[in-house]
Amino acid sequence: LRPYIDDALKAMAARGVRQAVVVPISFVSEHIETLEEIDIEYRDVALEAGIVHWRRVPALNLEPAFIGELKSQVRQALYEKPVVSTSEACVVNAFDLDQAPDGALSTTDVIPEGVQSDVVGLNSKLAALAVTATLVVELVANTRAIHLFGLGAL
Repeated sequence: LRPYIDDALKAMAARGVRQAVVVPISFVSEHIETLEEIDIEYRDVALEAGIVHWRRVPALNLEPAFIGELKSQVRQALYEKPVVSTSEACVVNAFDLDQAPDGALSTTDVIPEGVQSDVVGLNSKLAALAVTATLVVELVANTRAIHLFGLGAL
C-alpha cells in the first residue's frame, strides 16, 4: 500500500515536520512490526530525515475497554445474529438451500441434537479453563507463558 512509510516520513520532514506520533491502528498487540519496524527502523528513517521527536502509541493489547468490546462483538456474532444469513452463505458457496453441498455433514449427523448444547457448554468451559491456566502459569512463573516455551520477544 502506498504511500510507503519511509517515503511519507521523508516527505513530512521535507515539509518541516519535526515531531511525529505514530498510531499503528491496524495492530491490536505489540509484535515484530511495532517493536522492530516502527520503534527502530522507521524511527531511524525519521531521525535521518530530520524528524527529531518520535513516539509510538502503544497497541491496545489487553486494555480492559478493548477486551470488553471484543467480548461484546463476539457475543453479538454468536448469539444475536449470524455473520451472514444462510441464503447469503449458499449464494457465496453456490449451492441451493434444499441441497447440501457434496461431502457436507449436518451437525445432527455428527452430534445428536440433545448433545449439541452440551458440547457448546463444554467448549466454553474448556476455553475458560485454558485462559485461567495460562494466567496462573504467568503469575507463578512471573513471566508471560509464551516465553516459557522460548517464543515471543523478551
